Amino acid sequence: MNTAKDISGNSGLPLIRLSLILPFLQHLDAQKIDSDDILSEQGLSRDALTSTDIFIPAVTVYKVIEAMARTAQDPFLAVHIGENLDLNAWPVFTESVKHAASFGDFFFRFAAESVNQASSVQMRLVTDGEHATFRAYRMFEPSMVPAQADAFYVGLFTSIFQNCTAEKWNPHEILIRLSDPDAVPPGYHNLMISRGDRRGPSIRFPQKWLLLPMHINEKERDSIDDIKYQTPPRSFNNAIRQALQLHIDRTDLTADVAAELCGFKKRTLGRKLKASGSTLSKEIAKLREERATRLLKETSQSIAEVS
Repeated sequence: MNTAKDISGNSGLPLIRLSLILPFLQHLDAQKIDSDDILSEQGLSRDALTSTDIFIPAVTVYKVIEAMARTAQDPFLAVHIGENLDLNAWPVFTESVKHAASFGDFFFRFAAESVNQASSVQMRLVTDGEHATFRAYRMFEPSMVPAQADAFYVGLFTSIFQNCTAEKWNPHEILIRLSDPDAVPPGYHNLMISRGDRRGPSIRFPQKWLLLPMHINEKERDSIDDIKYQTPPRSFNNAIRQALQLHIDRTDLTADVAAELCGFKKRTLGRKLKASGSTLSKEIAKLREERATRLLKETSQSIAEVS
């Protein structure tokens, strides 16, 4: 079981918008690699990935993309996807890319937007003397090594840095830390890469680069649509229901199974819910009641069929 230790004092369950891993599915599809079994093993489906309003536990995301890398037999899968990502099409970046005037402005906008995409991580920009450090700081400490998740950020931000710095690009001025350096190809762009912890990758670079302009032409900028998304649930109870909603049809959805799906031990989850005046049984019952109400409204099924 993968359990999460909360290090933030935040009572919410660490969630990530499910559709953010769509680039991984699309990449495997392009390579004609079937990933349906990987998704179903975690109670997910292709249709679920196309919805922008579904959030799942961060540990589930890590499991899925690690399994995709193994299935593709590509230990560098995530870094390749990250460096080739279309920034204009990825929800986390649409607002930041469209409105940012400078590299620094982009980072600030990205950090502000990221809280709408996940409750599991905070984007932090810290300046210290001649250097600046940008970090995807996890609000919990996963028990598994999120190697592919970290490598995705490395590929993504390496591409952004190369694009924005242009002729000023110097890999020897960049220091990257991530949980597993082996998830990045040896000698990757001649960058300095070292092992960090599981709480998130970081990239250190010259502070003066923050003043560089964002290199995106006005035609591309105008073509980016402003999109409003549902934000992650902030209360613990709502987060639990969000995490379990894709699994509510399971006949084996016991307290033990539900706790594992949420990334907690059964006892820990029970204690957290009790503190909020609820129980796991009550939360599952609410989900099933909501599902039944929805089916009765949206389908021709009878009460007997729904029950």
